[in-house]
Amino acid sequence: MIYVQYVSLVGHTPKEWDPEKPGELEKMREWFKKKMSAGFRAFAFKGEGPGKLITEFDEEAERIILSADRIKMVPIGRGG
Repeated sequence: MIYVQYVSLVGHTPKEWDPEKPGELEKMREWFKKKMSAGFRAFAFKGEGPGKLITEFDEEAERIILSADRIKMVPIGRGG
């Protein structure tokens, strides 16, 4: 299994995929494209050391972390 994690307003959300399962790689690529289009940045990690900024899904990475480039939210109004 390969570990992918993304950070959102609700915290860290892990996502795992199995490169041995038919169709899993394509599903992850599509999921990754959607996250990138939504304003996320992605960093791939291989071994020790810093991550590398990526714009396309890296199926060879040991770990990928996505972080929101911009967080879009509307503040909740207070009554009174």
